[in-house]
Amino acid sequence: MTADDTDTLTKLSERAKQAEANLKSANARQRADLQDRVSKARDKSRQNAEELSKKAAETREDASEHWQAVKSSWSDHVQHLHDKASDRKAQHDLRSAQRDADSAEDYAAASVQFALAAIDEAEYAALDAVLARAYADDLEGSG
Repeated sequence: MTADDTDTLTKLSERAKQAEANLKSANARQRADLQDRVSKARDKSRQNAEELSKKAAETREDASEHWQAVKSSWSDHVQHLHDKASDRKAQHDLRSAQRDADSAEDYAAASVQFALAAIDEAEYAALDAVLARAYADDLEGSG
């Protein structure tokens, strides 16, 4: 693992804490401020999806196919969510708004679970990479 990888893990932790704080304070915010935060979060999500695309392109070929599939699936999913959010603004009836709110809450909960699973996988991958490097170094030293 490189220092950049460790820095990325630190950024992930900080970002998770920031997201938690934003969510806790969201209920107390005025609608206009909340809409602004939603817009900024959507923009950040798009930016992260673009960065994921760039990272996937930079990975080695053996991992590239897997990450291309993950990236494509995630990009499609994000676009679908953004489309639903835009459509939601056009709807006015209470039942639809309640269903949309339920759906948005379910999606948020599933996204958190996905993020937790991704963190676990990232930890495993990072530790496995360190172990693989140590093994390769041991073989080099004994050869």
